[in-house]
Amino acid sequence: VDPDAPREPERRGAALEAEIGRSLSGPHVSPQEIALATHIRAAGDSAPDPEETLAKLTGARKMNPNPPLHWPALDETEGPQFGNKLVDCLAEREFERHIDVSGVIVDSSAIERGAAETATPPFESSPAPQESLPEGESVAAEAVPGLAAARKRHRISGRRLEGLLAEDTTWRGVEFANCEIVDATFAGARFENCVFDGCAIDETNLSRAHIEGCEFADCVFSGLRIIDPVWMNCRFDRCRFERITMSDAAVRDLAFTGGAWEELQWIDSLLVGVALRDAEMRQVTYSGTHAPHSRFERVSMFKVWGLHKGFPGSVFKEVDATTCGFIAGFHFDESSFEGARFVETGFTNAVFKDVKMAPDCRFDNCELGGAIFEGAELAGARFVQCNMTTSFWTGVNAADAWFFGTLLRGVDFGDTELARAVFTDADLEGARFLPEKTIGADFHGTVRANSA
Repeated sequence: VDPDAPREPERRGAALEAEIGRSLSGPHVSPQEIALATHIRAAGDSAPDPEETLAKLTGARKMNPNPPLHWPALDETEGPQFGNKLVDCLAEREFERHIDVSGVIVDSSAIERGAAETATPPFESSPAPQESLPEGESVAAEAVPGLAAARKRHRISGRRLEGLLAEDTTWRGVEFANCEIVDATFAGARFENCVFDGCAIDETNLSRAHIEGCEFADCVFSGLRIIDPVWMNCRFDRCRFERITMSDAAVRDLAFTGGAWEELQWIDSLLVGVALRDAEMRQVTYSGTHAPHSRFERVSMFKVWGLHKGFPGSVFKEVDATTCGFIAGFHFDESSFEGARFVETGFTNAVFKDVKMAPDCRFDNCELGGAIFEGAELAGARFVQCNMTTSFWTGVNAADAWFFGTLLRGVDFGDTELARAVFTDADLEGARFLPEKTIGADFHGTVRANSA
């Protein structure tokens, strides 16, 4: 099967039941795999072991972001039928490795529609008049035929989905509770309005997966290499992300509360409106990634790196960053900083255009050489023992700012407002100021050279 060719649904009709039974019975049962195994056996003793060969081919398939699939696509009618059987089987037993359910549709909304169509309308068959309920009370769902069923959801609980082949599957309104998804593939899958509670997702292929409107709580994602995913409008509570690479990702409106990101790489991706609160970030890289309108609130950062593009229009509130680096023209345009502290962090050639820093922001031993401060509000901000040589300043308000012990050689502050700024022990060789902009500034321990 050509992986680049569109997969048109093929109706099975009366053959669907047999295909479902065969697919869920064990691994390597598609016609192509059976034919391959038969061909290998016919080659005699010199041929490789057929089961070992099929296992190796399946291993390569699990790593492929766009693998060839053995079964034709299912349509919106037969796909959910297969999905219902899949959920029923998982309720009864664990699956063997490499069960192939590609193309299946597990759709809780189909249950709701079916329940609504078949349920007896409340009181419809009863000729007796109904007594009115006291004000503020209502009929319990269980007491009304059809209402309890209408709220039913597919639920998969306590299962280990190891080696599951679930490419191009669709999961709507499904709840996964305390599941382990290990060494599986959901390449090209769609998850809509699903709930994941206490799940572990390890060494699993989520490339090209579309995840939207989902909630994750107390989950662990680890050992993932994900290409071209789309994640939108999702919430992650107390979740951990470890040893993960996300390439060409399109991400929007994700909220992470609690939990941690560790050894996470974003490469050539677009992240819009991603918020982290009360979280830890360790060894996280944004490479060629545009992340506008990000929000970092009460976040601890250690060895977080940003290369190119940046965080325009973002919020940094009570961020504590140590040994980080945002370089190569990394952008913070129109971002705001409040209660943020950066220690031994690099901002070489970073762009701080129209940023707003509260007086409680502090930079200690940071590298800001070549940084651009244009139209920035830095009144009261603290720069302590930093390197700011060749930084560019125009239209900046840095009144009451501290540049204690900071290297400012050759910096032309131009029209920067520096009233009452503190330059104690700073290196100002070759620096230029406008006298009317430095009224009340403290230059103790410095030599003001080339003052205009």
